[in-house]
Order: sequence, then structure tokens, then C-alpha cells
Amino acid sequence: MGLHGPHARRKPKPGEVRSKPRKRRPPWRKPGLSRVNRVCKFLETLPITKGVLAGKKMKLLPGQRKFIKATVAPMGFSLVLKTWTAG
Repeated sequence: MGLHGPHARRKPKPGEVRSKPRKRRPPWRKPGLSRVNRVCKFLETLPITKGVLAGKKMKLLPGQRKFIKATVAPMGFSLVLKTWTAG
């Protein structure tokens, strides 16, 4: 009889141990990466959805990397959240 359902597998034989698939760490989660590098690695894992390069992974240009560096990690900038009160 055939297998049914998505990702269907055969039943293991008695005494057979099935190894669990190893979970891979995404490239942007590797230790030692700066915030800018994490953002760049994440963007480079996204697929291109339209055009001639559809289906391929995105590759950032040097100018795009500079823009990300300027916006994600500006020097001497700390994020300050302000609360507005109606008064």
C-alpha cells in the first residue's frame, strides 16, 4: 500500500531507531556576528520573487551594505523611547 499524506514515511521496524533530523542554525544566528552582519545575512537568505533572477537568493551590493550599516548601527546613537501624554 502506498504512503499517504505530506512527508509520509514508512513505519520503522521493531527495534529500529530513527534518527531525528538535525536542526540547522540559520546563518544570521551564528555566534560572533555584529548586528549589521546579522541583518545582511538574513537579507541574503531571502529569495528573489520576480524577474529574471526569481528563485535565487538575494545578494547585497556594496552600496546596500553601506546603507544598512548607516541605518542599523549608527555610531553614538541610542534608541530612546518617549511617552507622550495628553495634557
